Amino acid sequence: RLELLPSSIQSSRVCEDSATPRSNPGGNKEGLQLGADVDTACNSVPVSSPSAANSSTWVESFAPRLATEAVRNGTHVKRDVQFHIVSTVFMALLDCGNRDDDSWNSGGEISVAAAVDLFDKLFLRLLRQECGGIQTVLKNWSQVFSVIGGKVRLRDWSQDPTKQPGAAKRCRQPSPGKPQREQLVKTKLCWFNDHHPQGCPLTSEKCSFAHGKEELRSGPPRPTADLSRI
Repeated sequence: RLELLPSSIQSSRVCEDSATPRSNPGGNKEGLQLGADVDTACNSVPVSSPSAANSSTWVESFAPRLATEAVRNGTHVKRDVQFHIVSTVFMALLDCGNRDDDSWNSGGEISVAAAVDLFDKLFLRLLRQECGGIQTVLKNWSQVFSVIGGKVRLRDWSQDPTKQPGAAKRCRQPSPGKPQREQLVKTKLCWFNDHHPQGCPLTSEKCSFAHGKEELRSGPPRPTADLSRI
């Protein structure tokens, strides 16, 4: 009867049967010997239990999660480190751009991997501990770079000025608590006006970024958390 059952079910069934007293009608010695063998086999199965040594090791190595996890989006990287990354990639893109004519040099295109190779390994290792890498910093500087599909290019605002802060967009319901695009105009200095050899491709009137500190205005106040619901 037991041969038709899986081995795991057979063993549990045999152990259950061995726990109950057996009747041996007729004084069959072979039956008594079989019952004794089954009892011995069931009683000899080791029962796994957590040892005190393993338990103490687990408690000693346990480390609770920090109350506040580190921010790794690149916003906490030092300003001079960001400036070094942006300037290095910026000049590399200008070097592979159009320099034969008098048109504004919009630079060339390089891969993110090529941009990473512009820096030494120690610098990259320290940077990854802060934000995750070069690509994170370049994406944060969206005024200067366009990072799409693993490729890095300079933004040419003269070709697509509608993406600048304050540019006219389709009518859309504003998000509550989010600053409007008009509030962001002239709140940051124009990188191209300050660092491009030919200046900004847009005039000061058409550029949404400040051409000089005299044009800078204060941005909208940052939203604060509502602590009344806590």
